[in-house]
Amino acid sequence: MKTASKIAKECGIDVDYIYHIIKKEKIIRENFLINKYQEDHIHQILYFEGKISEITIESKINVCTKKD
Repeated sequence: MKTASKIAKECGIDVDYIYHIIKKEKIIRENFLINKYQEDHIHQILYFEGKISEITIESKINVCTKKD
């Protein structure tokens, strides 16, 4: 879970724009934190509005598992 300011810093945009998206999309935050799914939704909006140029989506394929 991340704050809006952390997401803005990672994306290189103004934090006010993140708050604008939160308000526009009616995202309900828990203790001012944004969960993983809400963060992905915000990233998709930023991508399709042209504010960011790429999205990296993590996959379970890339996760290393330790076998005993």
